[in-house]
Amino acid sequence: MIKLSSFILDGKRADQLGLAMLRQSQRPVLPGTTDRTLQIPGKHGAWDFGAELGPRLFNIEVAFVEQNAAALQRKVSELAAFLVDAYGRPRTMELIFTIQPDRKYFVRYSGSLPIERISGLGRFTLPLIAYDPFAYSLVPNDEVTWGSEAVTFENDFYTYGHEGGQIETITASKIMNVVVLGSISVRPKIILSGNGSNVVISANGKSLGIDDLDHATWVIDCMNYTVTKNGDNALHLVSGDFLEFFTGSNQVFITGSSMNFTVRFSFYDKFV
Repeated sequence: MIKLSSFILDGKRADQLGLAMLRQSQRPVLPGTTDRTLQIPGKHGAWDFGAELGPRLFNIEVAFVEQNAAALQRKVSELAAFLVDAYGRPRTMELIFTIQPDRKYFVRYSGSLPIERISGLGRFTLPLIAYDPFAYSLVPNDEVTWGSEAVTFENDFYTYGHEGGQIETITASKIMNVVVLGSISVRPKIILSGNGSNVVISANGKSLGIDDLDHATWVIDCMNYTVTKNGDNALHLVSGDFLEFFTGSNQVFITGSSMNFTVRFSFYDKFV
């Protein structure tokens, strides 16, 4: 059993790395902000043009507890190799805190790593940074299944009977309901396979259209603004806007003619 006051880094529990997580570790409620303002001579205060969240910093207080200084040094060397890639550069890894096992951050080592050594005890702060400050669900919505080893009853937001992004067969105009459980809007990956003419998919005031599905498999990645048809670039064959879903229920309208295709909306729920 993993203790709740621990973490998993790149699939390895803290104890598998030889680490014990200490209580004074810092996990910020929110990352710092990047404020966009303009001061104008003769005007009190400043114009506020809004703000964005900056990178999220994690300073995790940990310790190695070994029998002697030699064993401690081996663990230190193993951790150093674990944090970098084959070229010696800090690599991006998934970070999961076991008190919140339903979501992950993408982090890498950033800063410096001095260690306080007393015989076999080595105590230090592991500095990690998530340049994308948001947390993501462990699996995309269309892979949420009960009995999964990734999604368990310890999670905060999936409830019993939850249905993820199921595959729907479209043979006539249809309204679908897509639920976003995260606290931040998401841009889905839309997978279409089959045939249809003048197909239009609309949600939240935006629409995208494909003149002819052509018995092909289409992947419309609204996050990365890419479109493929049977694996080949097909951005020029799609018109309109890439879709965005917001927290809660999103109505998706699908229209067209001669339709006989499957559709699936896939995304990771996203959290502050």
